[in-house]
Amino acid sequence: SLGIRLVGGSEVHEGRLEVFHDGEWGTVCDDGFDRRDGNVACRQLGFSGVEKYDVYAFDTYGKMVSAPIILDDLQCTGNESRLQNCTHNGFGKHNCGHGEDVSLTCISNIRLNGSGPCDNYTPLNESWRNIGQVNDGEQNKCDSGFETKWYRFMEPAGFSMPEEAPPSKNRCGTDWPMWMDGQHPNITEGTVVRTVCAYRGNESYNRCRYSQDIEVRACRAGFFVYKLRRPPYDYCNLAYCAETKDIDACAVFDPCVHGSCVDGINNFTCNCHQGYAGHRCDTDFNACSMCHENATCIDNPAPALDANCTCKAGYFGDGLVNGTGCTDINACVANPCHANATCTDNPAPALDASCSCNTGLTGDGLANGTGCSDFDACVLDPCHPRATCTDNPAPALDASCTCKAGYGGDGLPTGAGCCPMTTSGAGSSDITCLPTLASVIIVLFASKLPIFK
Repeated sequence: SLGIRLVGGSEVHEGRLEVFHDGEWGTVCDDGFDRRDGNVACRQLGFSGVEKYDVYAFDTYGKMVSAPIILDDLQCTGNESRLQNCTHNGFGKHNCGHGEDVSLTCISNIRLNGSGPCDNYTPLNESWRNIGQVNDGEQNKCDSGFETKWYRFMEPAGFSMPEEAPPSKNRCGTDWPMWMDGQHPNITEGTVVRTVCAYRGNESYNRCRYSQDIEVRACRAGFFVYKLRRPPYDYCNLAYCAETKDIDACAVFDPCVHGSCVDGINNFTCNCHQGYAGHRCDTDFNACSMCHENATCIDNPAPALDANCTCKAGYFGDGLVNGTGCTDINACVANPCHANATCTDNPAPALDASCSCNTGLTGDGLANGTGCSDFDACVLDPCHPRATCTDNPAPALDASCTCKAGYGGDGLPTGAGCCPMTTSGAGSSDITCLPTLASVIIVLFASKLPIFK
């Protein structure tokens, strides 16, 4: 059996991931390791899944130096019940250093929403608890400090309490190993009471030298929980033991909620009915991956395998990834703008467009508003007072200035303006612009004429 544990963490649900193979503990290389592998490992440890996985966590969990690297290139699908069921290079085959050791933080069972003992329990995963561990009689592990609450045995301790007395007394870290006298319940029996015995020898009176009652329950997720309390008498050499024993998980736990169960060695596989997914077929298959990113999805409950996809506001289409998807609705198609305006669609989720009058025109640009009118440049008084202003049609932004009758010039206030016209001979006209006082003074001073005498 492949044991598994988390080492170096401050809590039981975190630490460096280690596996037990061929008599020794070793690490797992991060090559190819992803969340699917982490979920399998955390579920094997009794947690609901992985919260995060990491490498190079020496400062937090310490670094293995002499131990081997046992697993590399794990390729779990995420539905396996144990790491050894996943594809890998082979035990001990790797191209890694300990700088690539994987560490995990599993989702703690304390955070689960369930209120029953199958959801809230304390793990017992010390390797010395395994009934196969033989000691020299000098070890005195004990559970005298136990609180009365629900516990679960997990690897490398084992999966369940032994139902038979151990072959010798120096087992599971003590010389008073404790075993369960009676069979484990199945899922339909609920919580049952069993007797736990402290073993001292093969004599009939020593096989159950001390005893007390405990509670046991089979959990549908595929494990047992035990309501244990402090062992009888305050001897610090009585300890609860566990063993790794293959159990017909399908018959005992009925673990597959919506599927058929296939029993394996210390594991099970669920073949899910249509519309269901998950390790125990307890999750409605979520078909929302078929919806476009700009669509809202409502998954149709099992046994349906599809979902209803509806494009969000501002988009149109069938909402499917493999269909027309969801395209931004072009509000300009409805011709909301005036004929002389430019239409720009506002991106979703907006359902309208922006209308801008073309050059030389003014207005709100809307077909049902003020529209777009020619901008009258004459309102800016661009012409000389003695000139007539005529607006130049769009797209021009200026006006034409024409001097009135009897005046000549360019008609611009910043130009020649408009000056009176005089007749200087038969049929000929000259433009005579009378100078202003300021211009006369400038000219006279320039000529140095003594006009003030």
